[in-house]
Amino acid sequence: MTEPGVEPIRVPDYFTVWAASDLHGQLHAVDRLLAAAGLTDGADRWIGPPATALVVTGDVVDRGPDSLGLVRRLASLRGQAADAGGLVAILWGNHEAQVLGGLDGEPEIFRAFMAFGGGATLLSAGLRPDEWDGRPAAQIATRVDALAPDLRPTLWTFAPYARWGDVLLVHGGPVPNQALDRFERSADRLWIRKAFFASPDLFPDADAWAPYREAGIGRVVFGHTPVDEPHLSHAGHALN
Repeated sequence: MTEPGVEPIRVPDYFTVWAASDLHGQLHAVDRLLAAAGLTDGADRWIGPPATALVVTGDVVDRGPDSLGLVRRLASLRGQAADAGGLVAILWGNHEAQVLGGLDGEPEIFRAFMAFGGGATLLSAGLRPDEWDGRPAAQIATRVDALAPDLRPTLWTFAPYARWGDVLLVHGGPVPNQALDRFERSADRLWIRKAFFASPDLFPDADAWAPYREAGIGRVVFGHTPVDEPHLSHAGHALN
């Protein structure tokens, strides 16, 4: 699918950055975590100090109980943080691609959307199961837009990746031998797993990662692949 022309986000080098990934509709858990971090009041008010950023590296939607509520919460906090001298960066994940591509009627993406937790997003938008079971994507999309007209437009505002100093924040990870302009446009960065984090070619020094190294990228923060706890790879240069 074609992604929107949203530019990558550049977080100022002097900012303090909090990062999260794969929140999957867990609004109440996210509220608790953001409150514990001192970024919000535990609900819909940003209280983070100036020069503080929250970067969410994709997969805000699907699977959990309140995808729509979480999208709305993060979008609201994004506006508030900007007004307070901070930043909330919301990035694309493969599940955002599945919602948008699926509801746009791309058959393979639609099947993936429905197979991997998309029903939870539809429920959060107010649809009943009988309103999507066996129905075409266009009919479902029309119903979603009627009940939650802000959902799809908000997802289209998510960015492809973010930079903070020499740190790349992205959903799946950098892609070997891929120039940065291609990396920005391709969905490969949403899906890559072991080809990045388990590669024998150490990031960023190996030839496979030259385009990133030459762009000043030396470290990566990513999600997509489940881990029991934060995990370092590439001799400490990559954090899942």
